[in-house]
Amino acid sequence: MRASVITHMDPHIKHVPAMLLNFVLKVMSPFIFGTIQKVLKSEFSSPDKVLPCRMREKPELYGLVGPRIAEYIHQLQEEESLLAQT
Repeated sequence: MRASVITHMDPHIKHVPAMLLNFVLKVMSPFIFGTIQKVLKSEFSSPDKVLPCRMREKPELYGLVGPRIAEYIHQLQEEESLLAQT
């Protein structure tokens, strides 16, 4: 899975310290990515949850995202079934 996060920060200094960049890339990015994965997994664990219901109610809005989410759910189910076999 790939994800991109783009942000604009202006720390009002000419040079951003390498320590700060390393912290964001090595600590914050994996934490944020993991959190997003947990939320997606729990939110799509049942078709009766809030987000799947919203997606069914407004297909014109969520229609572009639907195929990618379906692929993600399929991958999760495959991974879970592989883990269950081991």
